[in-house]
Parts: sequence; C-alpha cells; structure tokens
Amino acid sequence: MISDLLIATLLGTGTLQPRESEPPLAVLADRYCIGPDGDHRATWQYATEDGFSPLNPDEFVGLRLPGFTSRLRAFRKLEADRELRVLTSAGYIGGAGQGRTYYRYCWVSSTQEDVQNVDRDLEALTGTASFRVEGRTRLFAWIPRPGGEVERVSRRLYMLSGWVLAREQGLRQVTIRPYDAGVFVGYASPRTEETYEGADWSGPEPVPRP
Repeated sequence: MISDLLIATLLGTGTLQPRESEPPLAVLADRYCIGPDGDHRATWQYATEDGFSPLNPDEFVGLRLPGFTSRLRAFRKLEADRELRVLTSAGYIGGAGQGRTYYRYCWVSSTQEDVQNVDRDLEALTGTASFRVEGRTRLFAWIPRPGGEVERVSRRLYMLSGWVLAREQGLRQVTIRPYDAGVFVGYASPRTEETYEGADWSGPEPVPRP
C-alpha cells in the first residue's frame, strides 16, 4: 500500500479548517484523477488552470519516491485554510498468482478534511462502497460497464484477483486514508506495459482542454 513517505509528500503541513466555499476533496479527486482516468496531461492542464504551481524535487523532502522518481509530477495550491496537492506517476504491481499489472496513478490531498465526509462523497461519486484493505486505508473498486454502469467489486474478490481484474477487465480503484488532520485520495487506472508511461494526448505541453 501507499507508504507514510508518500502520504507526507502529498499532504504538506496545513493546520486550519476548510471553509464551506472550498470544493470538497471528492470533487477535486474527480476533476484531477477520476475524470481524466489516467490521462495525466489532462490532470496537469486542469491543475495549472486552477492555480496549482508545479513542485520540483528540491522544493520539499520526499518528492523523489522509490519506484516513482522518474515519472513523478507534483503540484501545490495554497488556499486560505488548507494546502492542496496533486501528484501523478506510473508504475506496476505484481504478486504470486496475479502476474504484473501496469497503472497510471494520481493522488489528490488536502491538509484539512474529514475522512468520513470524503468517504461518503466518493461512495456517491463512484457508485460503490469502500472497504478496508490495510490499517486506516480504505478502497473503492469497480469495473466500468457499457452505458455508464459500474460493477461493484467486493473486498474478497479484490484481494483474491484485483490486479488480474484490472488488467483483463479494466477494474478501477480509489484509495482513501486520513493522515493527521488531512486526507489523501489515490486513483489507479490500468494500462499496458507499452502505454503506462505515456500520455493519451499528443502534442506539446500544455495541451488545450478538450
């Protein structure tokens, strides 16, 4: 699962409560991660449009993370009452009996957020309920079906063959975890070995919004 180093990298050090006018974290997760569905150029474009600033590895400790170093991009936005961060990367995961599955990853975090509210909002957004996978980390898992329908994936099935389902049927997953007063949300969209390090949009950056 996601390490404490990545959690610290995501969250920063805010201390205040968010105002009601600030977008809920689930809305931001949908805009930057779930909606783009692994199209990282879209994520970078939207973050830039919304006032996020790119972060370099020397700007804070932990940006260069094991397994993500060469592919990691990070953005930060300071609001009146919280700090938001958006990260993207790519990688693979594998284990006995499930083979290797390649993903494009996206994370969104807020230094001040109520994890129960975020969990409720993500349940409404994804159409599926979360389940515990490790420690305080919970996970939403579903398979997109034609017509905008989703097939819920149970904890038992996910733990048994989640990586295979991602590779063969396109299972998507969202992780959610509290950390201090904040919350981070992670999204994983499956790709092939040939495409996981690329981008869906061609052309130079930044790219126009579709």
